[in-house]
Amino acid sequence: MRSSTLPVAAALFLLVSMAGLGLLRHLRRTRAVLHSPIVAILRFDNETGDPSLDRFSDTLTDDVITRLAASGAEKYKIIGNSEVLRVPREQRNLTDIATALHANYVILGQVQTVGSGTRVLAHLIRMPDQTHVWVVRRESARSDVRDAESAAAAAIAEEFSLRIVPTQPSGS
Repeated sequence: MRSSTLPVAAALFLLVSMAGLGLLRHLRRTRAVLHSPIVAILRFDNETGDPSLDRFSDTLTDDVITRLAASGAEKYKIIGNSEVLRVPREQRNLTDIATALHANYVILGQVQTVGSGTRVLAHLIRMPDQTHVWVVRRESARSDVRDAESAAAAAIAEEFSLRIVPTQPSGS
């Protein structure tokens, strides 16, 4: 009786061990996916009063989305073209947006007039407490709109990608 029990116990032990290792691998992969932060990028607002800068604001928004998506592929996820992100500023509710998109961060941007030039401000905000994590400010001459857009988007993506951190697991 004893000699037949040993192979059965060994097989059972091996089966349970393999199942445990498989479960552990699955949990590690799932944990990495669940805790990659989601960043929602709202349409940058043209606060200059000059409708000719609407296209600049939209292109700047798209460039920031593209650069952050490329630089954070393994670190975080970007949502940039959801309809809720394109609503006018006075209709936005950051808490509702973050909740709807499950976003851990939102990025707000503004294009402003400063003297004869243009200023771009971008705010990285942690949700749900709406804490400002970082702000990027870039100023340029009005004549350099194309170069200003590219330089501002590069600076925003570089600065923010360093500050977007994985979320803590629930209960930690």
